[in-house]
Amino acid sequence: MKDYHLKEVNKKIERKRETMAVKSYDCNRSIKLTKNFNSKEFKCKGKGHIHNTLIDTDLVNQLQDFMNKNGYTKAIISSAYRCSQHNKEVGGSGSSTHTQGRAVDICFYIGNTPVDAKIVCCKAQDYGFKGIAYIDSKHVHLDNRTSGKYRGDERKGYSNNVPNGDFYKYFGITPDKPTPTPTTKYILTRLLYKGCSKGDDVKELQKALGIKADGIFGNDTKNAVIKFQKSNKLYADGKVGKDTAHALGWTYQGK
Repeated sequence: MKDYHLKEVNKKIERKRETMAVKSYDCNRSIKLTKNFNSKEFKCKGKGHIHNTLIDTDLVNQLQDFMNKNGYTKAIISSAYRCSQHNKEVGGSGSSTHTQGRAVDICFYIGNTPVDAKIVCCKAQDYGFKGIAYIDSKHVHLDNRTSGKYRGDERKGYSNNVPNGDFYKYFGITPDKPTPTPTTKYILTRLLYKGCSKGDDVKELQKALGIKADGIFGNDTKNAVIKFQKSNKLYADGKVGKDTAHALGWTYQGK
């Protein structure tokens, strides 16, 4: 009985915290929320609807973290907060997370190239977003709903229509395999990067990454480093310094 009451208390505390995370912003002001997002991007797009914007700050932080971990450089939000009137105008459900300020329909970019929405759905599944849906080749729906999960293909309706909630299987995509790290410790004495690095230490790096070991730090090596950095949640700049060396299991003695 005590355990039951403790769970209920914890649920109430969590619901209160989630409610506090949703904040109201002036729709005419652009307030910087994170590196890539400001409050004006989340405003209701209903014509003639002048009102404050509800934004779940937890969701914004999750979106920024998601971008950082996957190397996305830009995001364009097509729909975020919707007032009840606008939600009806676009055919949204009465319980839509958009009306609570907890959802976005969004397109991510690397440079000026949109990321395939199928890939984004898979990565969002790995990240742990509560609500994920495929909209079209560029856009996905992501939300931070207060209960349950949503895994959908909105071309076929607004329901949990992705079997077992597994986008990898649904789209026939093979999950990335982590790049193997070396079993022996290596001492790296300098920063390695494209165009200015060649030699035995580059060969050791290439062996550790499982690519051709020619001792020249070119595009293939840089791309393999970026992939390794992303899989280890490091800043993906393609350069091998202290953090990347440690992730490889190496000792770093460079400047």
